[in-house]
Amino acid sequence: MSDAQVLFGTVTIDRIVMFLLSLGVVIFVSYLCYKGTKAVLVRYTSRSVARWAARFVGYFVFGLGLYTIDLYILGFDINATIASLGVISIALAFASQQIISNLLAGLLITINRTIRLDDWVELGAIPIPASRRSRT
Repeated sequence: MSDAQVLFGTVTIDRIVMFLLSLGVVIFVSYLCYKGTKAVLVRYTSRSVARWAARFVGYFVFGLGLYTIDLYILGFDINATIASLGVISIALAFASQQIISNLLAGLLITINRTIRLDDWVELGAIPIPASRRSRT
């Protein structure tokens, strides 16, 4: 009975512990990559660009590490999961098409400044001055 191992699905408990320890290492390494990239790039670019690029590098290292430890420690091949996420993202894009178009229309109105203070805006058949509309 000493050889009996506790299984969660097809994964033993020692593999889960090894996965959790490896996950901690991956999180730490991705944090170090984020900090290192940000420290190097802040000398050459603005802080916002350096922060954006550092986040990208940190997330890339985290994703690559997570994929690697899933594949080699737990034995999961997450290619099917990644493909499913792609299909789900396409479905969400089609579902939120109206929201995205309204967001872009609002941004274009803000950037182009097509509506200004004291302009009249017609909603249906009732004209409302833009200055009065902004106070409500």
